[in-house]
Amino acid sequence: MPETGRGSLPSQRESDFKRMMHSGKQIEELRGDPIGAGGSSRAFEVKGHPDQVLLHLATGFFQKTPENIKQTLEEGGEVRRRMLMLPENVQVARIIEVFVEDGEYYELQERAAGKPLHERKEKTEEWLHRLQLLAQAPLEQYQKLIEDGRAISEVGLQMDPSKPDNIFYDPEKGFTYIDLVVPTKEAKTYSPVVQLIYGYSRAASFTDEANEAIRTIIKKLREAGDVPESVGSSFSAIQTWMKQKKGTPEEKEDEDNL
Repeated sequence: MPETGRGSLPSQRESDFKRMMHSGKQIEELRGDPIGAGGSSRAFEVKGHPDQVLLHLATGFFQKTPENIKQTLEEGGEVRRRMLMLPENVQVARIIEVFVEDGEYYELQERAAGKPLHERKEKTEEWLHRLQLLAQAPLEQYQKLIEDGRAISEVGLQMDPSKPDNIFYDPEKGFTYIDLVVPTKEAKTYSPVVQLIYGYSRAASFTDEANEAIRTIIKKLREAGDVPESVGSSFSAIQTWMKQKKGTPEEKEDEDNL
């Protein structure tokens, strides 16, 4: 899949760009209560549409020149276009519309079911509860997670592997990818092992309970077809970090399972 251009929009997209720049949306008619904020955006509920979310690029994230706004619209529009190429059963929060109002960039998206795999200010007991919940997830949900990740890369999209909150989990509906991007190079299928375990969390405490849940999660990932050592992943780094925190059991058999 070719890289996304960084210059001007192709001529056939100029009309779409102008429409998005002058969408006529009334933000106050859309924007509901705040949901949360990430490093580069704020999320809001959408009035009258509980199954949608409104993302607003955080003020000050980049210099809002016409050129930068145009580039952001181009990138968001390209992600949306590639999402339309995904099979309907792929669980991803699809972009419904991208637009600019009063010089601010917005994305209207489907709202993912469940909760993110990482809360930025989670406590140790919350971290452990999440691990135990994921350990109980049926194998079929892990298989779907891996299949969806491969489908995403096939259309030239990629999740940000550094953000575990870019995967949501709901016990009934399974895993959903959010905030996909067009990579600057060829798209990779990242192993979700780091997102699922997230050993770098400040809340991490590798007790026997936590290690048991981690072993179960990785076992199910492998059974689902994931090979974290051979695809884009921080798998070796996370193991080293866990050992430094003396979180992994010393028995060789258990180390092999990790």
